[in-house]
Amino acid sequence: MTLVIKYKYLIIGLFIFVFNFWISNLIHTHTYVTTITHGTDSLGYYQWLPSLFIDGSFIPSTYIHTLENGNPLSVFSFGIALLMSPFFLLGHLYALLSNYTPNGYTEPYAVAVIGAASFYLSFGLVLLIKIIDRRFKNLRIALISALIIYLGTNLFYYSAFEMGMSHVYNFFIFAVLIYIHTTYRERSFRKYVLLVGLISGLILVVKPYNAFGLLFLIPTSTNEWKKLWQNCLNHKLAIVGGVGILLTFIMLQISYWHTVSGKYILFSYGNLGEGFNWGSPELYNVLFSVQNGWFIYTPLITFAFIGLFMQLTNKNYEAFKILVIILLAYYVFASWWAWWFGAAFGHRAFVEFYSFLTLPLAYFIHKTLYYNRFTKYLMAFLIIVLIYVNIELCYIYQPPWDGDYWNWDQLWNRVKMII
Repeated sequence: MTLVIKYKYLIIGLFIFVFNFWISNLIHTHTYVTTITHGTDSLGYYQWLPSLFIDGSFIPSTYIHTLENGNPLSVFSFGIALLMSPFFLLGHLYALLSNYTPNGYTEPYAVAVIGAASFYLSFGLVLLIKIIDRRFKNLRIALISALIIYLGTNLFYYSAFEMGMSHVYNFFIFAVLIYIHTTYRERSFRKYVLLVGLISGLILVVKPYNAFGLLFLIPTSTNEWKKLWQNCLNHKLAIVGGVGILLTFIMLQISYWHTVSGKYILFSYGNLGEGFNWGSPELYNVLFSVQNGWFIYTPLITFAFIGLFMQLTNKNYEAFKILVIILLAYYVFASWWAWWFGAAFGHRAFVEFYSFLTLPLAYFIHKTLYYNRFTKYLMAFLIIVLIYVNIELCYIYQPPWDGDYWNWDQLWNRVKMII
């Protein structure tokens, strides 16, 4: 029992990894190869790996947009591929030692992608569980919060069904950001600065517009600003190191853009004629439309917002930062030309921000445990039902659930299939 307590986070992480890996393999048993070869964003993120390690080129040419100069442009940055690379290399080694074709697009590589998504999911969830357990001195609150975020939202879909998408990786990155900030800021400023440089660089080469998540690092009082300034003065070499790590990531991406386009800064999606409608964001539809409305397809996330506003009434500055981050994400996504982020299960663009919302969700669970027995059982029943509905909808989802044909009747027909 002592060993179980000592290694509880490792055990939890292994359980999550094995569970997601097992589920995802069951789902894709007969479609391994198509998980990485079908021409969507998943292939766009993945294509860097066979291009670099098998073809020997830093310029992907599989899922690309041809520029006016004739060069192939990947609109997807290389960050996801970087995180996938250890698993890709294991898959490649297995393919070389077996009868599979070692071209980057056979079964061992698909299993590697499943393993990568399962690893980063479990790592991210364990970090959040550790933060919450440390904060509330209650592992049960941490586990319930993680269970809701994982199985009660579309994080489950993008961890087990479409694990080649960027969302589970961004979820992990933000979980690491939160952990670094809450763990090392006071304990070891030198390590904190280096890790912030690393995670900031990853954010910029995975999803550059997610950079506003770095607002979580901003001090919230005069004393914190003074302490930060003093720490910077006392650790100049660490600051240089952190900035150097950040610039390394940026320079790699800039180098690629300049090689294919001749430009150092490139809005890659602009080459596809895609962009933002900043003056007319679809604020209502992003939340409540049948076309992937966030609260419609992920109703359990409302508990996180209840917890967030409860924290705000108590003048919790961390909650204020989380609210600002979510509002910025909300405005950016509502301004995107395809505000519903098509062919998606629910509003997939918010998935990575569940790392931030897990914290106020835990606060809500913490407060709920003090309610009377009837209220606790009612909340537990509602959570179980909504988790069940979410999982079942994931299994029957056949993309896309959007477009002209998709309406409330179509959605209700799907819900009736599982109740």
